[in-house]
Order: sequence, then structure tokens, then C-alpha cells
Amino acid sequence: MLWVVSMLCAVPNTSLHGIWVLPPKFGRQFPRSALCHVIKPIWMYKLVILISTLAFFLLPMLIISILYLLIGLRLHRERKKIVVDIECSFGPASLSRSHVQKRSKRNLQVTKMLCVLVVVFGLCWAPFHVDRMMWSYMSEEEHHHIFKHVHIVSGVFFYLSSAVNPILYNLMSSKFREMFSHVTCYYNSWSVHSSLQLTQRSTLSEKMPNSI
Repeated sequence: MLWVVSMLCAVPNTSLHGIWVLPPKFGRQFPRSALCHVIKPIWMYKLVILISTLAFFLLPMLIISILYLLIGLRLHRERKKIVVDIECSFGPASLSRSHVQKRSKRNLQVTKMLCVLVVVFGLCWAPFHVDRMMWSYMSEEEHHHIFKHVHIVSGVFFYLSSAVNPILYNLMSSKFREMFSHVTCYYNSWSVHSSLQLTQRSTLSEKMPNSI
């Protein structure tokens, strides 16, 4: 379903493009000059780019920022409440102080990580949309010198956005590192155990004919 929605969202921009060939001169055709270019009126292309920038970058950026801000405020309130509980705890209740401090530290880590994720999302996708806005609104003479550099940077950054999140989780979340280590260690132990079982089976199968 998600792929269908993505394809439908790409239809307006795709429908504006087509194959453009240099017009014939002196009775000669130039088939090798064919390239993908905007074949519809340029105002339609500008409108589609503007709407897609608003709908697929600025609006998600606003929604993510608001939601992460609400999550951060909630975690901040819980952290303040935990600090008050630590200061007011006495006797047996104070035995869990270290656990509460760990929880407070993890809430702080999550808050910082959410802020970094919003900033990284904006930095990774802003060059791509700036690139498209430049292509649609600047003249040929201007983006011959500027556009090629922005185009390369935008391509690198929006591919980077797909790989940077696990790196950020590993750097900023101790819980993520613990779970990743647990999963990989469990996988390694399972693979070693399965290889030992295979070795034992092969040894038994080799011994059985000899015993007969």
C-alpha cells in the first residue's frame, strides 16, 4: 500500500517530463540528442515542485518537530519528577535510587537524540528540495555554474539520510547499543551451536558404517 501511495505521489512530476530532441536542420535528424526534459508548460512544473516541497518536506518537518517536541517535554517532566522522588526518598525506597537515576539518564539521552534526528532530517533533505527549486526557478545561465554543485551535494545527502539513523542511534543511545550487542551475540552463539551440532552429526554418520 505504501508503494502504491508513493507511485501515485510521483505521477504529477513524472507526467510533466518526456523525450525532447533537437529539431532537424538542413534536412538532418539528430536522434542522439534525445534527452528527458520538461515538455509541459513551465508554470505547471514550478507549481508541482512548490507543492511537493511543501507537502513532502516542510509539512513533515513541522509535524516531526511538533511531535518530538511534545515527546521531549513529556520526558523532561518525567525527569524532573524522578529527581524530586530521589530527593524525597528515604529508607528502603532509596535502594532503587540507582535504577531511577539510570532511567533519568536514558530519558535525557532520548530527548537529545530526538533533537538531533530532527536536525539531521532537515539537513539531509533540504539540499534536495533546494536543488529542485533552483532547477525550476533559476535561468539556464545561472544554474550552469551553481546547480551542478548543489545537485551533487543534494544527491549525497538524501542517500546519506537512509544510512545515518542507525549510526546516530548507536552513538547516542546506550539502550540501542545494549540491544544490538544482545542480538548479535545471540546470533553468534546460535551459529556456533548449530555448527557444533552439524559437526557432531557428521561425525556420528561417519562412525555408524564402521561399526556395522
